Amino acid sequence: MKFHLSDRFYGEFSEWLAHELKVRGISQMDLCRKSGVSRPHIQRMVSGKSEGMTLVVLCKIASALGYRVDFEFERK
Repeated sequence: MKFHLSDRFYGEFSEWLAHELKVRGISQMDLCRKSGVSRPHIQRMVSGKSEGMTLVVLCKIASALGYRVDFEFERK
């Protein structure tokens, strides 16, 4: 089974990620080292491009920034 995240989520995540890096004084290269996600991939995510953004990548980035990821499913 494959899940697709909405464009709205990507935009919000991109804004959140850019803010976290700025507030914490963490460079994209620092995040790359801590998360194991390539710098070009992080650059695309910060700029709002969603290609290649998977739940695994999101979890790696969140963990590198000290967050735990939690998923919730609700019926429509």
